[in-house]
Amino acid sequence: MKRALLSVGSGLCGLALGWFIAPASSPSPHQVGQGAHPSPPRSSRPSGPTSPTSSTHSLSHLRSLIRQGTPHHESLARHLEHLSLDELQALFQLPENQSGDSLDAFRNRIPLIAQEIFRRQGFDAFPWAIETDPRLRPALLSSLFYPASEASHQLALVWLKRLSEDPENHLESSTIHFVAAAEKGAAHRSAEDLAAFYNSDFPSMVRGDLGSVCSFPDPFDFSKLTRLTQDPSQLISAVTVWASRDPDAARQWVLSLEDPRLAARFLHPMLSGIAASEGDAQAAHHMATWLDHFSDDQRRQALVSLRGTAAVSGPEAQSILQALPTSQDRLTYASQVLSPWSPSSTFDSVLHCFPTPAAQTELLLHMAPSCRLMVSRGGEAADRVLQQFTQAMDRHQLPESSRQQVLDSLYLAPEEP
Repeated sequence: MKRALLSVGSGLCGLALGWFIAPASSPSPHQVGQGAHPSPPRSSRPSGPTSPTSSTHSLSHLRSLIRQGTPHHESLARHLEHLSLDELQALFQLPENQSGDSLDAFRNRIPLIAQEIFRRQGFDAFPWAIETDPRLRPALLSSLFYPASEASHQLALVWLKRLSEDPENHLESSTIHFVAAAEKGAAHRSAEDLAAFYNSDFPSMVRGDLGSVCSFPDPFDFSKLTRLTQDPSQLISAVTVWASRDPDAARQWVLSLEDPRLAARFLHPMLSGIAASEGDAQAAHHMATWLDHFSDDQRRQALVSLRGTAAVSGPEAQSILQALPTSQDRLTYASQVLSPWSPSSTFDSVLHCFPTPAAQTELLLHMAPSCRLMVSRGGEAADRVLQQFTQAMDRHQLPESSRQQVLDSLYLAPEEP
């Protein structure tokens, strides 16, 4: 498979996406394979060391500094300019036992290193990149795709197709998003065109991410798009826009879906679309209206689907909580939207919607089971959980008996998944 990846001259590999290709002025796939595509200028620097910075000792030292989160961006850029291409690539040779924190620090610097590599090599960097350390490969590919998509949309799509077919590459969502963003200007298409794309042989993740940056002209026939698209789950971004323009029509289509779990997945995207165009209060109003139409199972799944929406603001959470019809709905939503990493202001806004110490204690107890695994493992995550819970209880002056009850619940053995 990897050898096949090295050939980029065989066209678009069966892509039935003629509408989703760069303008006619872009090179054709066979021209790309013959080197006719616009590549960034290669560096004229020699491949060997050009300064004392690039000695073996200094290279090892620089790699160590990067893993520690230093030097700063500008300083690192100056270091990289003095390294040969071989030395830039050698930076990715990390010990197998490298700790998670050091790996994260290194990943944060990969975009800058990849930018320098791409400036030297252009698209010739991809054969090397797919052979790099699997722990670093997704971030590296993401970083390489960003300038690649600017230089040649077509070649980036060819590589995207081939890399997405190789399970060893573990493509990150951001990789696809970068390529998709480059195509955004060409996405003003008809419902038929978009449906053909959603029904194409691109992997599901690719179709979902590319769809998320499509620009939907106004007016746009969303009803036709839903009728033509074979996999409704691909339409979440489209329905987000639809809900911002015609909330009732979007809701009726979502409620017509036979799978309650799939219907529930559309709830938060639709609310986001309405909030963007009409504000949080109107989104909360629609949420309350929609939940009245949901079955019990749909409502439960819809509220659970809101898990992880940590970016929700305190006022937005309050608006939604106040609009929910039952105390159980409010409890379910609050326990999903809050996490140990929520800002303390959001934590307080949500707790204020539970006016008594008993109700606030019940909410924290409702959240505790999802945090037990982190507490049992210790470390930074456990510290964050305990800090968030204890500080929230301090700010809201919960009685000692409630505090002890919540802490005891956090320290229980985590439930089996």
